[in-house]
Amino acid sequence: MSYIDSDSESGSHHGLSVISRGTFMFKERKIFAEFEGQCHPHTNSAQLHRLLTYEAPPSVLTKAGTVAKRQPKDTHVDPYANYY
Repeated sequence: MSYIDSDSESGSHHGLSVISRGTFMFKERKIFAEFEGQCHPHTNSAQLHRLLTYEAPPSVLTKAGTVAKRQPKDTHVDPYANYY
């Protein structure tokens, strides 16, 4: 079954067709899910794997083997909950 044959709507977004069904849409060659008014793009499997298997880096130790007072900043940013 194709999206157009079902209860989908087709529109135009900057000259490209937009196909939607329920809260999912396909536009600009990408799949999006809408939740609470925000569109979230579908991510590829590599990005999703990195996100779901993320582990914080280990603590930096001093020469004596104790945990250093100053640790490098963790730059990992978890998406908002409605992303999932």
